[in-house]
Amino acid sequence: MILERLEKHLTSEQYMGLLALAEKEKVSVDEVIAEAIDFYLSNKDNLLTPEGFDQLLESSREDVEKRGIQETDIDHIIAEVRCSEKTGFRVRP
Repeated sequence: MILERLEKHLTSEQYMGLLALAEKEKVSVDEVIAEAIDFYLSNKDNLLTPEGFDQLLESSREDVEKRGIQETDIDHIIAEVRCSEKTGFRVRP
């Protein structure tokens, strides 16, 4: 299992996030790691270019639209994130 060899190199936040993502996606942790590596390898040349940034920005905009986030929600979302970072408790899933 990839995770067993990788675990010692992850922060606790990375480790817990990886487990949560695998559970949410209903796939194995190894599948999440493999998909992340595939994504990185296929996109690494564009990630730090202006074009890559534009693609990331567009993808983020699409995600925001899908989630129905409005500009008026931003301050509340930031407050939630800061609160969860301090307490370790998430207000919303």
